[in-house]
Amino acid sequence: MAGSNIQLKAGIVIDDREAREALQRLAIEGQTAPLMRQLGEAFQESTERRFRSQTGPRSPQARG
Repeated sequence: MAGSNIQLKAGIVIDDREAREALQRLAIEGQTAPLMRQLGEAFQESTERRFRSQTGPRSPQARG
């Protein structure tokens, strides 16, 4: 995975090094199925919530 920091307009810098390292370990160990299941469920719930509220993924109403 390529290293990256996310810099927001407000001047906040998020260092995702630990998250990237943890994901790298999961990939090496081949234990990604539980993570993929949880991510899939989260994305599905989010999509269904946006569908019901008729909002796009970037809409402030979609959060929550």
